[in-house]
Amino acid sequence: MSEQMTLPSAGFARSAAAESHITALLTAHGAPKPRRRVTDVGEAAKQRTWEGPLLGHRPVHHDRPMDETLAAVPQSPARRSTSGGAAADVSKPWGRTTLPTHHQPRWVHSSGGLAVVLGMRADPVPDELVAHLEQGTTADPAEDLIELEGKLRATVATLTRRTNQAEHALADARSLVADAKTDRGLSAWLRRRRTKADLAGVITAQSKLRDLLDDAVAMRDVLREFVIRLDAPSGLLRESADGWQHSPNVPPSVVVFGPEDSFVAADSRRLEAGWGGSRIAGVVYGEQWRRDGDDDGPYSQPLDRAGPWRVAFIPRTGEIYASRRCGYLSQEVWLLGSDFEPDHAHDLLTGLMPRMREPNSVILAAGVVHATRSLRPRGRCVALRRPPARLSAPTGEVDEEDTFVSD
Repeated sequence: MSEQMTLPSAGFARSAAAESHITALLTAHGAPKPRRRVTDVGEAAKQRTWEGPLLGHRPVHHDRPMDETLAAVPQSPARRSTSGGAAADVSKPWGRTTLPTHHQPRWVHSSGGLAVVLGMRADPVPDELVAHLEQGTTADPAEDLIELEGKLRATVATLTRRTNQAEHALADARSLVADAKTDRGLSAWLRRRRTKADLAGVITAQSKLRDLLDDAVAMRDVLREFVIRLDAPSGLLRESADGWQHSPNVPPSVVVFGPEDSFVAADSRRLEAGWGGSRIAGVVYGEQWRRDGDDDGPYSQPLDRAGPWRVAFIPRTGEIYASRRCGYLSQEVWLLGSDFEPDHAHDLLTGLMPRMREPNSVILAAGVVHATRSLRPRGRCVALRRPPARLSAPTGEVDEEDTFVSD
């Protein structure tokens, strides 16, 4: 087995070995930065030092009265208020959003555990996340939670890659065992014995990796559900919660192509030739659209909030498309919609660009484009009516326009 396949010993599930293994992966996906202790959450928090494994189970008292939790937080007049204040500035897609004071999340450390205070609510942090977060928190819970989610995503990507390698190794080991069964003699018997032992080791390694991957995915989902449950009105937590509620699966309204060459080959009007070579024609509306599973490149950082997707509009065909462009994944082009006027497409995509940094933003764009195209008026609909047949003239006189039905 290669070095990448090194695993903790048996009994890994929810064990210290599994915890240390996942903790090492989390650390590898983000260099530890100096943590500034929160200075406004009470004397007990200032004097407390946090230790413990990533998957430790420090008890969190979910039934603890909220008044006791809030008592540890110095209450400013702005925080005690639940209304008023300036609206958050969401017009700047690349900048940090400035929230009203009573909408700013804050940590509270107390004898009951760790919680996030937002307005007049205090939400205890889930047990699976407490120990890691308590190792050091900044003054911004949103940044701490999103950074941990980014590290968990990178850990899931690493374990997924190693699990795929283990499955390929498993297939090779089974092939060697099958080949060894056809030989006869002492050397063949020794070979069969060796290949069966190798197969057992590969099966054990693959099983351990699979369980580690399941644990990491479960931790990531617990964190996402916690952020969604916080229901922040705006800011980084709101953007992340909205994005995580979109499925990363390909929407049914999307037409999927392979590389960009196949997309251009289907319609030559999509091609634009220039001095630098041929490329897809069109106006680009952002190069960092995101999708779960595509954002975690080899050099990505937990707080990058950037993806590998480009969204663009082709005026000659009236098409809006998305293209995945990165070195660690194969090219893929999605046709999101067609028959758009340039002004309409510009207004639509310009309005979507501030949400490009949200998780699964390319899925959001696909849904909005499809909905806009579906609701677009398609011109007048004229009902064709057949005149009723007459069986007889009321006065006995026959008019040239009368229609008769005869036997």
